[in-house]
Amino acid sequence: MVYLSFIIENYESLPWCTVFVHGHSDAWHQDDTIVGTINDLNRAMLARTGYISLRCDWFPSCPAEIRPKHHDALVWGPGLFREETEAAIAGNWRRLFPGERMPETIASQCCAQFAVTRQAIWRRPKGGYERMRTWLVETSLEDDVSGRVFEKLWAYIFTGEGV
Repeated sequence: MVYLSFIIENYESLPWCTVFVHGHSDAWHQDDTIVGTINDLNRAMLARTGYISLRCDWFPSCPAEIRPKHHDALVWGPGLFREETEAAIAGNWRRLFPGERMPETIASQCCAQFAVTRQAIWRRPKGGYERMRTWLVETSLEDDVSGRVFEKLWAYIFTGEGV
């Protein structure tokens, strides 16, 4: 919700890049403190690609974690709500991304910490982010599941690529 609200409220005046992170300095899913991770960010690569996950390891995700059409993805790790997330993405795709074809496979590193350029954010109109936030507010899904939906979709949102 915070990420979407930041994008919506600052859409017209975004800096050249934005780094979205959690509110803690250290965590199991970071190789370094968040300050160290941001300081090590390859800004030239970010400028070229538009989006970089701040996690380089696929665990506890995998390159074929979410298979919303076929529901045949591998399960990586306990308690990750993979099946619920997969069903939620499949069932809400048209509302979140009207007119866009749902990818066969959706995957991104866990934990939703990333850097993204203004150009990558502007790939979508402001109304698209407003629609996503409205869905997030109105969904009856548990927070753990709706949060995982976006954790798995951020890379797609900014790149248009499922994997």
